[in-house]
Amino acid sequence: MTITMTGEEEGELWDEVAQSVMCDATSDTFEFTYEMPKQLGKGGSRSIEVHPEISLAIMDYKSIRFS
Repeated sequence: MTITMTGEEEGELWDEVAQSVMCDATSDTFEFTYEMPKQLGKGGSRSIEVHPEISLAIMDYKSIRFS
């Protein structure tokens, strides 16, 4: 099955993700978690601020191959 998507449509998917980013406000550090749009792949990312201006990003995802 072939999926055709414009750059604008992909941008809209990421905009939806940006609105659903989860932030752990109870933690002493700033921590953000998001899931990759299902149309683009599977998995997500977690970003943790370990020190001002230093962040640790943990990414675990698999992108769908587009041709």
